[in-house]
Amino acid sequence: MATYVNDLRLKEITTGDESGTWGTSTNTNLELIAEAFSYGTEAITTNADAHATTIDDGATDPGRSLYLKYTGTLDSACTITLGPDSVSKVWIIENATSGSQNIIIKQGSGTTVTIPNGNVKVVYSDGAGSGASVVDAFTDLNLGGTTTMGGNLDMNGNELILDADGDTSITSDTDDEIHFKAGGSDQVKLNPNHFYPATDSAVNLGDSSRAFAALYVDKIGVGTSPSSTEGEIRATNNITAYYSSDIGLKENLNPIENSIEKIQAISGYNFDWKDEVIKERGGEDDYFVRKSDVGVVAQEIEAILPEACATRPDGTKAVRYEQLVPLLIEGIKELKAEIEELKK
Repeated sequence: MATYVNDLRLKEITTGDESGTWGTSTNTNLELIAEAFSYGTEAITTNADAHATTIDDGATDPGRSLYLKYTGTLDSACTITLGPDSVSKVWIIENATSGSQNIIIKQGSGTTVTIPNGNVKVVYSDGAGSGASVVDAFTDLNLGGTTTMGGNLDMNGNELILDADGDTSITSDTDDEIHFKAGGSDQVKLNPNHFYPATDSAVNLGDSSRAFAALYVDKIGVGTSPSSTEGEIRATNNITAYYSSDIGLKENLNPIENSIEKIQAISGYNFDWKDEVIKERGGEDDYFVRKSDVGVVAQEIEAILPEACATRPDGTKAVRYEQLVPLLIEGIKELKAEIEELKK
């Protein structure tokens, strides 16, 4: 008597069986073999929590297809049981249901595979009877050559390992944040607001032999938070810098004339910053921003030493205070000459 014990549920003809009809059965079997490499669709009953896909014995059935697409509308996850539980087979299964629900693929009481809505997975059943399992065939997929991605790669919070020993990777196991790991531990993290080291003061940006070509930033805080003012640098310790002043770089050297007269045209002031200026700079902190201050007026400096002034993009004037030093040097020399003349 014919049996259907193979994984594709084809008719296996016994000796003396199918007299006069063996050709028809053979042709049917060949068609079903082709069906096992085909594309099929199967609709799940609307809002069903459970569904059974059982490959018919010796007859066409979408469950026999290599690529099996599930359709239908769901309002909760649906568990799909592949049968019979003795079938060992590979499926490519697509969750094309409506309702944004998962489908859960099982065969017996063993492991299952969850396929999110809109996703496709390659699975296999082990055909182990009542305890049969369904396994994600690509869980440990090893791509040994060059892989070209035509669409998106969804890691779903899992780690993308980059090196041979597995201690360098990229992951996003925290929502809206990317972690970059090297040497077995997180080094830097990126989220919509910050790019920062995983451990405070643990990562250098460049080194003495490998510097970045240029750095473009809006504001800088050294040892402190940056201000809200674009172009401002704040530091809690010294800023050490040297200006180019080599004589070999200069020409047309002329002492500043009428230095005393120019100094008399400017003043040093005690003053208060306007409230809107304090607010723009983040408010008073009694360190970087104080209401009461001392300084000069840029317009007065510009009138007698325009090289020491500049106009910012917002139209306000600014002073390079260090450029007042040459004026003061010449003023002291001029004053000393006058005193020497009076001593005669």
